[in-house]
Amino acid sequence: MARELGAPPAAWMQLPIAHASLTELMRRTTGEWSVLGVSDVGHLVGI
Repeated sequence: MARELGAPPAAWMQLPIAHASLTELMRRTTGEWSVLGVSDVGHLVGI
């Protein structure tokens, strides 16, 4: 994610990312990236 967004390689280590979470990126037709979700754990509800 850091590479696609142009952030320093170590930047992802500053994000609070939960185990088994989902992060979703979307590449636009312009070539830019958008973050749709970070550290989503909604799929784990009820487990």
